Amino acid sequence: MVVFVVLSLFQGARVTRRMGRIWPAAETMGGADRAAVVRATRRGEAIGDPRLAPSVVEYAGALRRAAEEDRPHLRVVLLVTVLALALAVHDTLTGSMGEIIVSWLMVALLVADLVWWPRGRARLLARADRAEASARP
Repeated sequence: MVVFVVLSLFQGARVTRRMGRIWPAAETMGGADRAAVVRATRRGEAIGDPRLAPSVVEYAGALRRAAEEDRPHLRVVLLVTVLALALAVHDTLTGSMGEIIVSWLMVALLVADLVWWPRGRARLLARADRAEASARP
């Protein structure tokens, strides 16, 4: 449980800092406008407010840059998955039932991340492209 809390805090801080770096215009927008831009872009919808169209284009570009930055991290996630698998096997042979359950749960989550996230990212980027195309004049 401690691992999930620590990783969640770390990941949340990392994502916030990274999106602030690759989409700096978000800091000057109001919360409702920023939410509308993110919602429309992630859903692949046209933005209702024409003054927010440039922000949709910027955010779609930020999502593409984030995806490009994440490509090298795939090797790290793969390495962590292999290490978690080795630890789960070790825990199965020597650990308590609680350790076994947690270890195999971590392996399942990491494998799910390796399988699910690339497809999810591709769908997200396709929707961002649609939103961007509808926002361009």
